[in-house]
Amino acid sequence: MLNVLKIQNGHWPRASSFRGFKSSPRARERVSPQRFLRDIDFKRRGATPRRISLALVALAGVTIIYNYDDIRFFSIAVVRTTRIATAATLAVLDYRRTYAAEYPNEEERLAAISACHTRAATHTLHALLANSGVYVKLGQHISSSIILPIEWQTTMRPCLDSCEVSTFEEIKQVFFEDNGMTIESVFSDFDPVPLGVASLAQVHSAVLRGQKVAVKIQHPGLQEFAAVDLVSTDITLRIIKWLFPDFEFSWLGREMAENLPREMNFLEESANAARVAYNFERTAPDSPLYIPKVFSATKRTLVMEFIEGHKIDDGINEFLATHGIDRNRVSQELAKIFSEQVYIHGWFHADPHKGNLLIRPSWRNRHTNFDIVLLDHGLYFDIPDELRINYARFWLSLLSPATEKNREKRQKYATLVGNIKPERYNVFEAALTGRPSGSWGGKKQAAGRLQAIQQAAAMFDMGNLQDQEMEKLRTMLVANGGIMVAMFEILRGVDSKVLMLFKLNELTRSLDHALHTTHPPFRVFLIVGQYCNRAVWQDEKQSIVHLEHGRVQMFFKRWFVYQFRRLGFSTAAFWMDLRSSLVLTSAWLRGLFLHGFDVPHLTSAPSIMTQSYIIVFKDHASAEEIESAKKRIQESGGEVVHDYGTVLRGFSAKVTPEFINTLQSNFASAIDYIEEDQVVTTQ
Repeated sequence: MLNVLKIQNGHWPRASSFRGFKSSPRARERVSPQRFLRDIDFKRRGATPRRISLALVALAGVTIIYNYDDIRFFSIAVVRTTRIATAATLAVLDYRRTYAAEYPNEEERLAAISACHTRAATHTLHALLANSGVYVKLGQHISSSIILPIEWQTTMRPCLDSCEVSTFEEIKQVFFEDNGMTIESVFSDFDPVPLGVASLAQVHSAVLRGQKVAVKIQHPGLQEFAAVDLVSTDITLRIIKWLFPDFEFSWLGREMAENLPREMNFLEESANAARVAYNFERTAPDSPLYIPKVFSATKRTLVMEFIEGHKIDDGINEFLATHGIDRNRVSQELAKIFSEQVYIHGWFHADPHKGNLLIRPSWRNRHTNFDIVLLDHGLYFDIPDELRINYARFWLSLLSPATEKNREKRQKYATLVGNIKPERYNVFEAALTGRPSGSWGGKKQAAGRLQAIQQAAAMFDMGNLQDQEMEKLRTMLVANGGIMVAMFEILRGVDSKVLMLFKLNELTRSLDHALHTTHPPFRVFLIVGQYCNRAVWQDEKQSIVHLEHGRVQMFFKRWFVYQFRRLGFSTAAFWMDLRSSLVLTSAWLRGLFLHGFDVPHLTSAPSIMTQSYIIVFKDHASAEEIESAKKRIQESGGEVVHDYGTVLRGFSAKVTPEFINTLQSNFASAIDYIEEDQVVTTQ
């Protein structure tokens, strides 16, 4: 019924290809943006929000007139750029004032910087939501940036679900324009209320030839105005860089300009879905990955298989427990799926976030009782073989003992992968791994056969990432102005594909955290290491074939290194999985003893068997440590019930017994004691 169009290798259309877009030679004769920028007499020291905003708006307006002579686009660009310019200017000046101010103590300085992050992010959020469309997509990229302060990431989360809904009449018109048929003539039933709304499109449920399907339709007008929005956004970010060289976000504009045109072409999304399904059938047929079937596609519409499952959100662990699904296994399979894409296929999903994943019960293969459904295939990236192998070697150096030789390898491959300068390497490693630079791999290297066991033990120790250590690292990264400048410099020099690899790495960590796994956080990195080892070995085998002499000797030498690494990763993984199994078994037995056979399987969900505890801190414990403990409890699915304030230096909380052990271990230096909160009665 619907025609499936062939994928076209198109690029972003020229301005003249948009309805109402016409190049204006007369405008070019009058003035160019470059000349306008050169003629501005603007002193940075006298910069005020009003002056900077006016300069940004004026330049964006001139740029639009220079390219398009339709007054509609000029007026739209001015309004939208005004919002962005005002927010950006307020944020940059606020940062300068905050970092330049003097504070009586370090605690107040950190509080002031955190408040500044929140103010700046809030100004930006309001501007992006008001502009909608492309700008909401920009906010989504900010919210998933691995190196921006946590206040920015948290504040920008509404961009993930606060998107404007297109009316049903508008949706019908888009469908008709792309397919030449009405919705009523194609579908026997079509729900006018969307199942979900994103920045670029919205999804409706429908029935096609007796089968329930999901219909993804792009918002109307998006193609027409996206080019103008990208131009005005790029100009705004460039001027911010010109006025404040240390605080520049041009990398965001670069990322948007490259990725957005591809995401807006649903024909490309259809082809990507077919390709990733084929790749896994060929190299990983036992993977629980499931790709919804696509029935038809045009540039702005997509009809695909309707899938029911559960997102990885607050209720995911109860869902997994109800269906007897091991959440540790889900986390590990997710890491395998993304590692397979990056290190084996060299082609990966470049828009990773929790909203693009569903978990559903399934017995499709004999190895797992669940499927991982991957959605939204609009953006994929090819990785050149040289970059893929260098990135794999970089991770292998991180996962190896921290000898002087391996430290040199880390810096070498960081330069090859991300153009990271030696003086910026420590900041880069800390942001990428979530650990202070130099903490990976232990201090000493054993010799001979014992090295594999020592490497495994070192990696096992690295899995015990303390919440206090994470909090100190986060504070170090976002509270120091010099380090923030270093972050911006790193982002400025990193290729967009490498940025997407970093985001994928951060997603793997965040998914493991969201699933409240009982294995150490480092467990997923062992999976990454196994795939890196495999990728390097496959590359070396191909290189050995082309050697003229010593091929046999070199083959066995490289094979031994490959097996040596594999033994280290397997040993560490075995001990981590054994410990996590003991934790789950203990929880199951406790549930069996307390509740009988009715709900013992539900012990795999952290919120099922919570108990009340009183957590008391030592006198020297800081307020930041106490707040970090509260935050960790809430993230684990627990609840902080009562803060005792001045009466007692602590609080009461409802958490699982297993988590109490984790909390006491992570905050050993700060916690005085923990006791079960019980009701006291008098006779």
